[in-house]
Amino acid sequence: MEEKVNLLTECGVRIKNKIYFCSTYYNVVFSLDMEQKDIILESIIPMEDALSDRLSTMQLLIEDKLLFVPMNAKKVWVWEIGTNHWHGIDLPDLEGVNNKFFQAVVMKNIVFMFGCQLPIILRLNLSDESIKIIKIPFNIHLYKQQQKKYLRRDYVIIDNYIYMASCFDNCVMRFDYDDESVELLKVGKDNYRYAGIAFDGNNFWLTLEYEARVIRCDKELNIIEEVILDEENDEIIAINGIEILSDNTIFVESRFGMSYLIHYEKNMLVDKVDKTFMYMSKENEYEYFFEKNGVFTVKKGNKKEIFDVSVKRRVLYKFLKKSFTQKFNQKENSMFRLDDYLTVLDLMEDRVGKA
Repeated sequence: MEEKVNLLTECGVRIKNKIYFCSTYYNVVFSLDMEQKDIILESIIPMEDALSDRLSTMQLLIEDKLLFVPMNAKKVWVWEIGTNHWHGIDLPDLEGVNNKFFQAVVMKNIVFMFGCQLPIILRLNLSDESIKIIKIPFNIHLYKQQQKKYLRRDYVIIDNYIYMASCFDNCVMRFDYDDESVELLKVGKDNYRYAGIAFDGNNFWLTLEYEARVIRCDKELNIIEEVILDEENDEIIAINGIEILSDNTIFVESRFGMSYLIHYEKNMLVDKVDKTFMYMSKENEYEYFFEKNGVFTVKKGNKKEIFDVSVKRRVLYKFLKKSFTQKFNQKENSMFRLDDYLTVLDLMEDRVGKA
């Protein structure tokens, strides 16, 4: 059987019965046709190498276009799906920082991008493409003692406030998108670093990034209780985020280690889920789970569909060969082996030679 490649990703945008993704380890924009169960290699992001890590971990649907929020990409890119036309929006000088923006929220014609390794919010006006930088008042001197990383993916919107939990400090950022003011609200012990935040209509839920523990707070972020999810597990764990599911359970998804399902209406009963995830999201009546082994599950109520998000290695190489003419460099890692790298280089050299 011909070997396949898992096209891992950290975000999906659904348009009718197709879901669009940006690959995590390749410069490939692809889609899943859920009716035909086909993977379609759609396009590439301009000005980037074929093997590029995390060019965009968040995409936003703006009318009939996808906006690619730059994690490691050089620009903000807008892709017209029907025409395959790309339009780039220049970023201000960000001092060469990688892992720029993990999450973004669009409000009418304004996009707010929240810094991952930047203590800022980037405000992009889509009408005139003007950009404004809003500083988040973290104590930046702390990063000398730890990795400089501020915000991850989870957010909650209540009224005109956007709440995000910090993985830099023991605080929750509250951003007023009307007057663009920023507050940092301390929650929990000084050494707490958070991976995510959710809201069930009455209480906030915070999860720590490197510990199997969740914290329930009231609407003012006063702690009600702390719940240890797994007292017996002493393995390394890294949490991606937390989500309130449609059946009134709480899902704590990990990227390393165990994940957990909390039945918070049943005396905090906790089920262990021995899976790791690229991302989990909820949109309207649908829930999406993308595992690190390439298995993608779409749930609606009690029904679920499971998709294999992989392509034949030969098909991927053919697509890359057609799409790129420049050479590129990439270190060997667990996701992309040296023989893959050499094979694609051969394809690139063959394309350049024929040109």
